Amino acid sequence: MSTIRNRAFLALLALVAFASAVLIAQDQDPASSAGASPSGWILSADGIITPFGGASTWGDARFAGGTAVALEATHTGLGYYVAMSDGRILAFGDAESQGDPSSFELTRPIVDMVLSSSGGGYTILAADGGVFVYGDVNFWGSAPQIVPVDQLLGAAVGLLSSPAGDGYGIVFSDGGIFNFGNSPFFGSVPGLGISVDDLAGPVVGAVLSGDGEGYGMVGDDGGVFTFGSYQFLGSLAATGKTYVSMDVGDDGGYVLVSVDGAVVGFAVDALAAQTLTEFSLAADAVDIALRPEVVEPTTTTTTTTTTTTTTTTTTTQPTTTTTSTTTTTSTTTSTTSTTTTTIPTPNQFTVLEGSGLDQRISQPNLWIEPPVQWPEANTLADLALGRAYARIEVLEKPSDMLMEGQFCFWYQYNGNFSEYEETCGPASRFSFSEVGVYYFWLPMPEGWWNAPAGGSVIMGDFLWSVEPSVGRLFLKDPTDDTIIAINNCGGACWGQMDNQEEDINLHLPVVVDLELIFTKSGASFTPPADWVGNPW
Repeated sequence: MSTIRNRAFLALLALVAFASAVLIAQDQDPASSAGASPSGWILSADGIITPFGGASTWGDARFAGGTAVALEATHTGLGYYVAMSDGRILAFGDAESQGDPSSFELTRPIVDMVLSSSGGGYTILAADGGVFVYGDVNFWGSAPQIVPVDQLLGAAVGLLSSPAGDGYGIVFSDGGIFNFGNSPFFGSVPGLGISVDDLAGPVVGAVLSGDGEGYGMVGDDGGVFTFGSYQFLGSLAATGKTYVSMDVGDDGGYVLVSVDGAVVGFAVDALAAQTLTEFSLAADAVDIALRPEVVEPTTTTTTTTTTTTTTTTTTTQPTTTTTSTTTTTSTTTSTTSTTTTTIPTPNQFTVLEGSGLDQRISQPNLWIEPPVQWPEANTLADLALGRAYARIEVLEKPSDMLMEGQFCFWYQYNGNFSEYEETCGPASRFSFSEVGVYYFWLPMPEGWWNAPAGGSVIMGDFLWSVEPSVGRLFLKDPTDDTIIAINNCGGACWGQMDNQEEDINLHLPVVVDLELIFTKSGASFTPPADWVGNPW
């Protein structure tokens, strides 16, 4: 079933609805559907990642240069990939780069990417229908091998990878689709008798259904087309907004994102679309990715106890001459099974725990500086290749301005900033616009950036085994990377940009609770009981 976005096709809509006979499930709990309370990320063209629904941030591509075009979450929900129009694939969190076509002279820009079912590779799509594969995926063909580029009726806009990894479909802006390998065909917009001239707006994105037996497409006016098993739950046609992408949840609901940062969800068994969140983005939104709902496997140990009981039975049989005694021995075995859950041994340190920390314009140092409680010296070496996990609870925030928190460590070689190392990099950031709890993960320090700013910077790896001199939390404007303050930071102060000094009082103070936990190298992380909703 599909939504047609032109009055001239109302009659055709009824015919299609009858012919397709798509049934909308009515027996699912709307509270558990993708449209009810999903979480995920919005990607803007400037590379900024905006989380929603409690999703954690793992860094973004704001300083990469160029135009971001596609966002793909890892299967764990603990990372994502950002595809750039020039072919670069940037990996964040637990995403692992497998290579990219940035060294090639591309005929058309990159427009989409999709991760393989194993997570060990990905397929990349260019606007001319060209395909690039990396990691554990195979190449099955491309659109230019079938139709010359100058004869295509539109640009390629989306990839649909078959769950088995044995093919993929390429969706074009006219709603047409080319299938390669064993990727199944379930229909197309032109197959409904709708030409590209009849569309109210071009198709801009497509997603595969959860069972792999259908797919959905979205037009830039918010109209939704569904094919195969993909359930039609509603559309936003004729609402006046421009939409850029869609994603499907684990249970079949789906979300659309508008170019100006509105996320609208359609849930199974819901009566109407729900506006889930809206952001004021500095650049146009280009893609959305929902965070996968991953259930961690439970490890169990079964102990079997065997008890043996010996019974002796004596039978006496009188005869005319003798008495015969027969002894019988029987063994009874009872089995008791005890099931225990194996819990990873905690092997971690709380290195920072601050409550009621506030950032206000009167604070002279422009940052929040909680006390660091570093472990004993004899345990420092264990932290060299460990990880750091952070929980930020924003307690007070007077406005809905989108801000960015950035936590950094410094090690001062001479007790001052004449020679130092620092960890201020993209991975140490998280975004927020309202009160609530936010989590983010700081990856291994070898990947952290040592910023060449001020004095003589000692370049090299900042290891956890080196106790830092200071740790600070900054509040920044993500659109221009300026600090939300009005003094002591020169041109980097947000309050000195565009005569904003008077307006800063509307956005401060911000009050937070902050907790930072480090694990030893190779140790499993055990979140505290009050880390409700954390992604680990």
